[in-house]
Amino acid sequence: MAETLSFKTLFQYDIRRSGITVPVRLEWGDKRTECKAKVDSGSSACIFARNYGEDLGLDIEKGWIDRVRLGLIDYEGKLYLSDYNDPA
Repeated sequence: MAETLSFKTLFQYDIRRSGITVPVRLEWGDKRTECKAKVDSGSSACIFARNYGEDLGLDIEKGWIDRVRLGLIDYEGKLYLSDYNDPA
């Protein structure tokens, strides 16, 4: 049986470069900050420099994590992203 996935966002990245780097906007409440992030599709957590969380007013020592739906077609340089709970 075939499965169908849908995503809200597509990022094209340079497949000639090492790793996958995408622009990221981190938001918490009404605060936001932007940076570039490396994607590790096998990782169990995302790690950002402390200052990005502090810019958002997060309690860094307490910690925070959420879930994301991710699709990757590496040989085409495509990374698909959606909020895990988004019905997209």
